[in-house]
Amino acid sequence: MYDLDAHIRGSISFDRSVRFHGDVEGDLTVSRGHTLELRGHVGRDLIVEEGASAIVGGPVGRYIVNKGGKVTLEIDRET
Repeated sequence: MYDLDAHIRGSISFDRSVRFHGDVEGDLTVSRGHTLELRGHVGRDLIVEEGASAIVGGPVGRYIVNKGGKVTLEIDRET
C-alpha cells in the first residue's frame, strides 16, 4: 500500500492501493481491485467502484457513492 500525504486541488482517481492522509478538494475515486484507507479529507464525493474497497476514517464533504465495492466506516467515539 502506498502512503500519500498531499493537497489535491480538484478531483482524482486512485489506480493503486493508497493510505491517504491529505486533502482532496473535489471527488476521490477508488478504482477496481484497489483499496483506499482514508485518513485525510475529501471535499466532495468518495466514489468506490465495483471491486474496490475503502476504509473511511476521515471526513467526506458530500456523499460516499458505492458502485459495488466494499466500504467500511471507522467511527471514532468519544467516551
